[in-house]
Amino acid sequence: MPLPHVRRLFIAASLALSAHGHAAVAPGLADIRALALERLDTEPSYTTVVGGLEAVPDARQAAREYLLGLFQDDAFVQATAAWLRSHRPASRDEAYGAWVRHYRETLLAGLALLSDDELAFIWRSAVFRTALDQDTCVKLSTGGADTDVAALVKYPASELRDYFRILRRVYLAALANEVPRPMPQEQELASASLRLLTQVPEADRERLLRRWSQASPGSAEEECATTRIYVSALNAAPGEAGRLLRRDHLVHGMRAAIEAPEAAGSTRSVRGAATGEFEPGAVALEYPPEAARAGIEGSMRIRVWVDERGRATRVRTIERHFNKPAATLADGSQVGVEEMFDPIVTVFYKAGRFMQRFKDGKPQPYVVEIPLSWKLE
Repeated sequence: MPLPHVRRLFIAASLALSAHGHAAVAPGLADIRALALERLDTEPSYTTVVGGLEAVPDARQAAREYLLGLFQDDAFVQATAAWLRSHRPASRDEAYGAWVRHYRETLLAGLALLSDDELAFIWRSAVFRTALDQDTCVKLSTGGADTDVAALVKYPASELRDYFRILRRVYLAALANEVPRPMPQEQELASASLRLLTQVPEADRERLLRRWSQASPGSAEEECATTRIYVSALNAAPGEAGRLLRRDHLVHGMRAAIEAPEAAGSTRSVRGAATGEFEPGAVALEYPPEAARAGIEGSMRIRVWVDERGRATRVRTIERHFNKPAATLADGSQVGVEEMFDPIVTVFYKAGRFMQRFKDGKPQPYVVEIPLSWKLE
């Protein structure tokens, strides 16, 4: 039998077993696929979850084809089935909610794998730049739930196909734990930004600097105007500095879009996770599922050692107060709160970046303490 047929049979068998043989006991891939496609049809924000796009009919159709393709990919099926077995969800909805979070984390991590050509395509396509028109931008920002997004946003079909082809490549690469390319360092970006500002007309430069110095967001008109000025400057920026800044701006924009919607059915929260001095990375700070099922709530205080680059080199819990010391698993064994919460907190802070601190113009290492409050809502 030719290999493609073997793969298709393997995938079909995996989905069928998930749907029929063990669905009552252990939710499977077929449950996740069914709920993902259902959400895509019923929740406008789900198009943003899947690919960072506005919810318009063409984007939903392209996202549907993208999801169907993923669930027929043998590498995706094997990796996701293994993840599902290790996660041990208690219900169909919990399996789906956990997968959505896992999918977004993996996709966001995959953005570091975008090639220069892929970034250039996304940058110049309507997929990324559709809201840069001032009137469109303001209407999308201020129109609320009644805004006719489909009348404002147009995605060419060929660009949608290429966009989701790129997302599929980087998502599967991240799922396979491919090593990402080095991202630009803060000093590189700061130097490139300074060079960019010298090329912006003085009036626009003053407007950008004034907006960046404000602690709170301005009006929709002001935000859209400064975004248009900055992106226009990025388009014109030559050489390596322009390439670095376009990559950084695009990746941050895609992350902001994909991270914005809450995963459906989320009922857990952690407060104090990110102070004004910390920018989270691709890893989310999730509530441990075993702790949520056991009704465990509480608080922690952690100490983080930050190096000269703003990276966490060590994370240690110095206080821990929870309403229960442990959760009991289905097999009768117990797992302590330190085993559930501490690794998640450590990975979260090591994946992000803290604000650098300077002395006499030189970056310095420092130590910071952060309180965390874990609540079931």
